[in-house]
Amino acid sequence: MEYSKVVPAQPAKKGEFVGLDIEMMGQDAARLHIPHGEFACLSIAYSGGIYQVTSIAEAQHTLQVVKAGQWVFQNALYDLRQLRRFFNISPRPIWDTMLVERVLWGGYYSAFALDDLARRYLGMRMEKEIRTSFERVAAIMTKKQSDYAAKDAAVLLSIAEEQNKLLVGGMKKVYWEIDAPMIWCILDMPPVKVDVDGWTKLVEEFQMMAGQLEGELGFNVMSGPQVKAAVKNMTGISLDNTQGLTLESLIPEHPVFKRIIDTRAYRKAVSTYGLSWLKKNVDEEGLVHPSWRVTGAETGRTACASPNLQQIPARNIELGMHRYRNQFISKYEGGSMVTFDVVQQEPRITAYMTQDETLIELIKKGVDLHQAVADMVSKVLGRKVSRADGKTLNLGLGYGLSAYGLAQRTGMSEQDAEQLVVGYFKVFRGVDGWINLTRNQARANEYVETAVGRRIHINPYSTQAENSAINAPIQGGAADHTKLAISLLWKKCRAAKIHFPVTMMVHDEIVMDVEKGTVNEYKRMAKEAWLEAAAILFPGIPFAVESATGASWGAKLEEQK
Repeated sequence: MEYSKVVPAQPAKKGEFVGLDIEMMGQDAARLHIPHGEFACLSIAYSGGIYQVTSIAEAQHTLQVVKAGQWVFQNALYDLRQLRRFFNISPRPIWDTMLVERVLWGGYYSAFALDDLARRYLGMRMEKEIRTSFERVAAIMTKKQSDYAAKDAAVLLSIAEEQNKLLVGGMKKVYWEIDAPMIWCILDMPPVKVDVDGWTKLVEEFQMMAGQLEGELGFNVMSGPQVKAAVKNMTGISLDNTQGLTLESLIPEHPVFKRIIDTRAYRKAVSTYGLSWLKKNVDEEGLVHPSWRVTGAETGRTACASPNLQQIPARNIELGMHRYRNQFISKYEGGSMVTFDVVQQEPRITAYMTQDETLIELIKKGVDLHQAVADMVSKVLGRKVSRADGKTLNLGLGYGLSAYGLAQRTGMSEQDAEQLVVGYFKVFRGVDGWINLTRNQARANEYVETAVGRRIHINPYSTQAENSAINAPIQGGAADHTKLAISLLWKKCRAAKIHFPVTMMVHDEIVMDVEKGTVNEYKRMAKEAWLEAAAILFPGIPFAVESATGASWGAKLEEQK
């Protein structure tokens, strides 16, 4: 493959694809989401040819030459983070081959690296082994390294041209209106501050509790054989004969089961979020710089890694696990942490997708939806149904929960669960009809779609195929809603010329770190963004949001105690 090691002279035509690939030397592979290392080269491929430049000044000049084109990256977050270290790049439409591929084939393929795309579209393999050689700092690149980098840009260009033939209809809208704008949102997300002293004290407390409880029990709760032997001795119950029952489901049988579960929870908390977590993830200023991803699941949900802040405990309030969230604090003096989430997001999306008149009417009335469902099903069955069971029905049946699954979640018999399911569908016939229709469509097409057109492929050979067919449009619709709300908030912040405050996003929740005196302005804009996004995606269905403001991310959970 021929390429020139000079700045290209021919300007890119407006909108034409321009493959771009940056290579850096001396990077830590575990910290690629944090810009560091030394610039090696920028490779460019477009109608004017294939080029490679090796200085920052040449790279800046090259980007000016191709500025009218449609820039193409593989994992744009990486390349743009590096480029933004050296010069200002204004937000612009980005074709990210990795993200486009997820829109095209979410649920069908599980791998989205450049090598995977090259094999799919071009029938070729990429020599990715050379990539590791860039981890060392060298005065100049080897010919193999230069060739590798230039080839990446050329392959990107060819892949984008092939993807462009497939990205049509709703999928095109999903990419350009939902996913692509999130690239710039994530690039502008600030790090989040952690109270290191508070975290340390929490670890010490949980370590003490684990040791105390395990000492009282007299055996290692993380050892399967020891647990089985102790339980048999103390209760007479053989865990080998419980036919898949969990320890949680056996709590009523004997108090030892709860003590085992609690001790394990403390042990796991110390193991997962111990002092090593602080050492690995928190810098000298007490800041965490996670790797956020626009799409990390087949349904379109965002993801987080290094560390995964979406898994910080929010439950187990009884044991105090939620207090980890109390350690995420404002980095501003006198600042506040503001959380926003959607009230019953998935039931509202279910109402839109199914157009069930009864469900829509309940939502429009603004009643307690879980209690209303419990009351209506109670009337049909002629016996009382609890609000908790109404909540489980709302959140479960809309995406494929079976009577067996309901029984497992609630502890009721499968016969009682079956009655609840039947009673629910007698009330919400539109939901029942939509479930049957969607499952039939999934069987015929092997994919389902969200309201805006995100396509999620369904594996017809999976034992979870029928449930996935129902879950995917709801969960995917929620992901679309959250992403659109975040990008609308980002646009509002840019229009107001104030910084983008979102530090974390956990499915239907966003967390903002705001300066003293700005809480009301940011709360107003965030609420508007959530409701505008809902009106765009799910017209005719009223949405509501809740917010909490406090010294930490845990403010809302503290209110619920």
